[in-house]
Amino acid sequence: MNKLITAAFLATAFATPALAEDGLYYGLGLGYSSMTSTIDSDPLSSSFEGTVLGVTLGYRRDASSMFYAAEMDSDLGLSQQFSFPPPDSTCRNGSLGPTHCTHDITLRMRGVVGTQVGAYELFGSLGAVLVKGTSAVEEIQVDDVINTGYTVGLGVQRPLGSGTGRLELIYDRADNDNGPKLGLSVYHPNYEAVTLKATFMF
Repeated sequence: MNKLITAAFLATAFATPALAEDGLYYGLGLGYSSMTSTIDSDPLSSSFEGTVLGVTLGYRRDASSMFYAAEMDSDLGLSQQFSFPPPDSTCRNGSLGPTHCTHDITLRMRGVVGTQVGAYELFGSLGAVLVKGTSAVEEIQVDDVINTGYTVGLGVQRPLGSGTGRLELIYDRADNDNGPKLGLSVYHPNYEAVTLKATFMF
């Protein structure tokens, strides 16, 4: 994680300034995410920490010293395995409760507002988030789960070569779910994540 942060800061620090433009843009990113899943009124939790691949698509408009954008931002996990507290069980060898077992993808629909500060642009984001994965419903049985909630972020970006380099910190909270179930039993796993992501946008 330290290497990722250092590389992202160095990339933006030595970039050549250029003017951002109105219109469509897309980006590819690499992030480090810390995810936690809990259930209401219970101390039980499962968690995952590791890298995610990012894809961003947006539309930007400039207005005086401000800029505005609408974005679809995603983190691809591809069945990353959550683990439980020591002895680090996973759903593959026996879950301890009905929390998240895997993370497949996070989708964010968000608005972005920013302003120019010297050679950099500082921005904030706010929107809705959808998280897809699986949840435990029995010791070694899982069911698909989709959680929805809100996302907020803060970041900095500046032109980098022919595109734009971005570094941002994102918080996702998704406690509404589609009720993974086994028989008549319905479960409600909560989800939250903090992600630091570097993105290059074209």
